[in-house]
Amino acid sequence: MLLRLILALALLAHGAGHIMGILAGLGLRWQAGTSPQSRLLARFVNDGLNRTIGTWLWMSCLAGFVMAGAGLIAPIDQWRSLATSSAAISLVTMGLYWESFYSRSSRLWAVILDLAILLALGLAGWPTDAALGL
Repeated sequence: MLLRLILALALLAHGAGHIMGILAGLGLRWQAGTSPQSRLLARFVNDGLNRTIGTWLWMSCLAGFVMAGAGLIAPIDQWRSLATSSAAISLVTMGLYWESFYSRSSRLWAVILDLAILLALGLAGWPTDAALGL
């Protein structure tokens, strides 16, 4: 039960961290050097659409991780799928909107956590449902 609570809190906290990208998309930047624009998408879409795409991607990451964490507490069977798909979307979104984060360490830790989620929950199937008390 303790492992389930720790993992749920980690998923909730990681999801909440995606609010930085949402705030950047809404124009609320507290640190110089952040941008709500994707350099890659800027070649194909105007600034408003670029910002809108980013904001929706960040919101989907936040919602997915929050639902995964809540689903682990509740519990629901789809929590693992929500966590792994949110981690994949998060990695793609961070790749596109790298400058939306406030610090290099935030970026790196977010990538590490997303990769850990994909590897542990997706590929290795850890932790097992029995270990989580499900």
